[in-house]
Amino acid sequence: MTVQWGDVATWIGSFGTVTTLGFALIQIINERKLEAKCEKVQTEKRFQGERVSAWLNLTNIDLSRR
Repeated sequence: MTVQWGDVATWIGSFGTVTTLGFALIQIINERKLEAKCEKVQTEKRFQGERVSAWLNLTNIDLSRR
């Protein structure tokens, strides 16, 4: 019984395919982390903007009564 290992080109092609899939997986993970970080920053900016907007509205109300 002999084992046929295939030729070098098949091995190189298989290695390239597995490597490409590994890099794609790493890229997907990095993109998800970046997206979550950007979403967190946008949420913080939105919250801060709402607080400033509310403060300006209160200031305008106080100034109009004078």
